[in-house]
Amino acid sequence: MGVHWAMTRLSAYLTLLCFTLFAACGSQMDTDLPGTRMRAVRIIDGDTFEGLADGVTYKIRMDAIDAPERGQAFYRRSKDMLGSLCSDAPLRVELLSKDRYGRWIGRVYDRNERHVNAMMISEGMAWHYLKYSSDTALSRLESEARAAGKGLWSDPAPVAPWAYRQERRKPKVR
Repeated sequence: MGVHWAMTRLSAYLTLLCFTLFAACGSQMDTDLPGTRMRAVRIIDGDTFEGLADGVTYKIRMDAIDAPERGQAFYRRSKDMLGSLCSDAPLRVELLSKDRYGRWIGRVYDRNERHVNAMMISEGMAWHYLKYSSDTALSRLESEARAAGKGLWSDPAPVAPWAYRQERRKPKVR
């Protein structure tokens, strides 16, 4: 009876130890990612902002959209639109991954659970970034904004941000 009692007690301790280690590892993993609730503290452009969560600032690059770059038509209006959509804190951000610049790629939702990324497209303030997204709902929103001439689609010849960036990277020939 003594050996059985000792084995049962040892098994209980090992189970408790495993549970404690698992819980500790799980909570450590959670601290590696920012919380999904945050407040926008700085709008960088129409598809990137800095968000504050638990006292830490994170740079968020919005998933599936590409907004006008500095120097492009509608840059300021796009940036201002994102600022107005994010001003009603808190935001919920679904973090997907980090990009090559160390920014978090995320889907952003306002306090009413409206998809901010989609709203930027539907208001004509950003392109659906097909290079990184095949979401048919976002493609439809862009088509509707184009047809209605909303935002950047009111320009007779809007230049996609990726084309603008590529053109600026070309060496200047003199």
